[in-house]
Amino acid sequence: MFNLLMLIIYIIKAITILKAVDDNYLDTTSRQTAARLITSSPTTSGNKMSEKRDKLTGDNTTFRGGNRRNVYVYVIGGIILVAAGFTIGILIGIFTQKAAFQGQQSSGTTAPPPSYVKSICNAKVKPLLLISVDGFRWDYHKRGFSPNLTAFGKATESRGRLPTLCVNQVYNYNLASRGVRADYMQSCFPTKTFPNHYSIVTGLYPAHHGIVANTFFDPQLNDKFYIGAKNSTQSKWWGGEPIWVTARKNNLKAASYFWVGSESEIKGYRPNYWYRYNGSIPFMERVHQVFRWLEMPESERPTMITLYFDQPDYAGHVYGPESSQVNEQIKRIDDTLGAIFMGLKKRGLENCVNIIVISDHGMRKTCCSRMIYLDQFINITTNDIINRGTFGGIRVKGGNATEIAEKLRCKSKFWRVYKKEDMPVRFHYDNNSRIPDVIILPNENWLVRPSYNPRYTFCNGANHGWDNLDTDMRTIFMAAGPGFKKAKVIKPFKNIELYNVMAALLGVKPAKNDGNMGRLNSILTNPVVVTDPNLGEAGKVCRVPTDQMVFDERANCSECVCPYCKATINVPLFNKGLIMTPKEELQSENRNFPWGIPRFRKSMDTCTLYQKHFITGYSNTYRVPIFTGYHLTDVETLRPLSRKDCFRRDIRLNIATQASNCSNYYRSGYNRGHLAPNGELSFDLEAQGNSFLLSNIAPQKYPFNAGPWLDLEKLSRDWAKIFGGVYIISGSIVKADPKTVWSDPSYWLKGEIGGVVIPTHFYKIIAKCRDSDQVLCNSSVITSSPCKGHLDVIAFVLPHIDSFTPQCQVYHSNLFHHVASVREIEKLTGLNFFPNMPIQLQDMIESDSPTDLWPTY
Repeated sequence: MFNLLMLIIYIIKAITILKAVDDNYLDTTSRQTAARLITSSPTTSGNKMSEKRDKLTGDNTTFRGGNRRNVYVYVIGGIILVAAGFTIGILIGIFTQKAAFQGQQSSGTTAPPPSYVKSICNAKVKPLLLISVDGFRWDYHKRGFSPNLTAFGKATESRGRLPTLCVNQVYNYNLASRGVRADYMQSCFPTKTFPNHYSIVTGLYPAHHGIVANTFFDPQLNDKFYIGAKNSTQSKWWGGEPIWVTARKNNLKAASYFWVGSESEIKGYRPNYWYRYNGSIPFMERVHQVFRWLEMPESERPTMITLYFDQPDYAGHVYGPESSQVNEQIKRIDDTLGAIFMGLKKRGLENCVNIIVISDHGMRKTCCSRMIYLDQFINITTNDIINRGTFGGIRVKGGNATEIAEKLRCKSKFWRVYKKEDMPVRFHYDNNSRIPDVIILPNENWLVRPSYNPRYTFCNGANHGWDNLDTDMRTIFMAAGPGFKKAKVIKPFKNIELYNVMAALLGVKPAKNDGNMGRLNSILTNPVVVTDPNLGEAGKVCRVPTDQMVFDERANCSECVCPYCKATINVPLFNKGLIMTPKEELQSENRNFPWGIPRFRKSMDTCTLYQKHFITGYSNTYRVPIFTGYHLTDVETLRPLSRKDCFRRDIRLNIATQASNCSNYYRSGYNRGHLAPNGELSFDLEAQGNSFLLSNIAPQKYPFNAGPWLDLEKLSRDWAKIFGGVYIISGSIVKADPKTVWSDPSYWLKGEIGGVVIPTHFYKIIAKCRDSDQVLCNSSVITSSPCKGHLDVIAFVLPHIDSFTPQCQVYHSNLFHHVASVREIEKLTGLNFFPNMPIQLQDMIESDSPTDLWPTY
C-alpha cells in the first residue's frame, strides 16, 4: 500500500512538471546558464555553432514545440522507471525473505518508532527469544572470553553507561547481569545436535519425538534420515509439538532464524517466518533480522523467536575443546550476544523481551588411539551398523539381538553393551523402532567403528554423543527478562523442562510432554499454578480376617508355610502380630512413610498391608509387591540376628484370588527375592519373620538376586550407617503392555498365566536428610515430617537380567549407570510417591536425576 501511494505521488509530480514546462520551460537561471554555455563554448564551424545557438536561444515557437516533446519523453520514461523501481522493490521485499510466509524489510540498526517499543513493553505476552550456541560446554563461560554471557548469567546487577550500537559493530557490556542460570543443563541421550535441539522445543525425549540420532533408519518407513538429506524436512520424521507450533495454535506468530525442525511442516504448521539452513549467513545478519522482526507492527510481529549459531561446535570438532580456535569462537559468540543485548538496550527493550541462552551438548577431546572396531567380534556385513563414533547402534539382520549383545558384552573394558530393552531407564532410549536393536556405549574419549580404515582421521579432534551423565556433555542455561527472577542460581535440570517454561512465558497451554509442569517455577516471576489432576487413590487396606473360620482356613492350609521352615519359628505368633490397631497402623505409617503411603494413579487391584516395620503395596493381579517401604537407622544395622528362613503365605490375602503360594515358586528356577530385605530387618525377630511373607516376595533370577540386587541392599545399609538413617522404598515393575503380559507365558512363573508374574525390572528409592544435623538415627523419635522438607533422594531401576555382573564392572559402577529419577519410576509404576508433600517440593525432589552416587565413607 505504501509503495502504491508513493507511485501515485510521483505521477502527480510528473504531471505538475509537464504543466510548468508548457507555461514556461526556461526560467531566468536556465537562460543565464544557456548564455554561459554559448559564450564559453570552444570555437567551431559556423554552421555547427549556429545550430547550437538556434537550439538554445532561437525561435520560441520552435523550442516550445520540439523540446516539449523531448520533455514528455523524458518525464514519461522517468515515470516508467519509478514504477519499475517500486515494482522491483515490492518483489524483492517478498522474495528476499526466503521462505517467510509474510514479512517486511527494515533497518536492523535503526531504533524503531516509540509506538513499537510501547506496544512491545505493554504487551500482555512479551516476545521470547530462544538462542542456541551449538556445542557450548557448561564450563566455557568460565574461561574469561565471554564477558557478555557471564554478565548475562550473573547473580549481580550492573549499571554501566552503554555505547551506541552501529552497523556491524559489537560492544561488550554488562547488560542483564541480573538473570538466572543453572549450574549446568543436562542433555538427552544421545548427546547429539538434532535430538537435543528438538527435545528442547518439544519437551520430549528423542525416543518420543522420533529424532533419535543425527542419523537413523526407520524400518516401518524403510527409509533413512540423516542431516542434509533432501527428505529430512518431510513431516513423516517429526513427532511431538515444537513450541512454535504451540504458539501458532494459540494465535501467536513465530519466527525462526534456523532451528532443527523449523523447515518442516509439523501438525500443519511452520513458523510464520523461517529460513532454510545456510551456515554461511553471517551471525550479525541473523541478529539484524531478529530486530527487523521485533520492529514489525504488532499485528505482524512474532512473539516466539528462535536463533541458532553453529559455533563453537564446529571449532570444537576440528581443533578440540581446549584449543585457541575454540576460545576465538567463544569470543565471537559473546560479541554476537553482546550485540543483541546492546540492540535491545538501544531500543528501550531490555526489560521487555525474555531471552533464553542455551546449548545442545558439550564437547570432549578424542584421539585415534582410542578406537574399538566391531569387526573383531561380530560379522559386520550381515548386520547394519547404523550409528558409530561416540555410541554404536546395530540393527540386527543375521541372528538375534541377544546373540549379538553377548558376543560384544565384556569383550572390551572400554564399553558397555545393551539390548535396547535393557538400556538403563534414565536414557529413555528403547521404545521406538528407529532405535537400533543393540546399543554400544563406549567410555569417555573412546570411539566405536565398524572396522579399521586408515583414511578415517576425524578421530583427532573432539566429539559429543556419549552418556549424558558424562561431565563434558553438560551444557549451559541462562535467562533474563521480565518473565524471569533476578540474581538466581538453580540446580541442574534436564533440557526437556524448557518447553513448559517457554509455554508459561507465552501464556499458552503446553502440549503433552515429558517435562514436569512447575519444575522450574522457582525462576519465573509468574510461576505456573501446579495442580496435579491425578494425585492417585489410596490402596485398599487388607487386614487379618476377623471371621475365625476364614482365619483358620488361611492359617492352617497345607501350603500356608513353605518347606524347610525352621521348627523354631513360631508362625502362629507371627500371624497374630499382623493384627494391628488403627493407632499402630498410623505409627507404622509415620515411621515408614512419613510423606504418605504411595497412591495409585492407575486403576489397580491391590492390597495395602501394614506391618510394624514396613508397609507393602501388593498387586492382587500379578501377585507380587508393587512397593514396600521401611525406615532403616544406623543403630538397626549394627545388631543383626541370624537368618531364620520361613517363607509363608500372607493370611490377609484370599487364597484363590490374591495370594501367591509356595507351589508357585517350587522348582520354578527363580529365587524368592525380598523387597524388604531380611538383612535390613534382622534387628527384630518379628520384623525379620515378616520379611519372609510371600506378599513381600517377587521372583528373581539367582544371578540377579545374588548380584546387582544384593549389591544395592549393601549400599543402602552403608548409607544408613553414614547418614544416621535412610528411608527406602523397593518395588517391582512389569515394563510391558498388559495385553502382551496376559498373552505371553514367558512373563509368568512356570509359564502359568495368572499365577505369579516375573518382573522385568526392580527399583529402589532412598531418601535422606540433607542436613547432617537433622539426624534420623534416633529411632525413639518418629515424626511425620522429618528433615523439615530438606531431603535428598537417589533412585535406581535395575533390569531383571540373568547376570551377576552385567557389564563386568565393579558393583558401584554398574549401579551408578542405572540411577533414575523418582518421576521416571512413577511413570513406570503408575504410583504417586511422597503424596503428602507439597507439589512444588515433589517436583523438585522427584524430577532430579542423580549425577553421582552418595559417598560410602
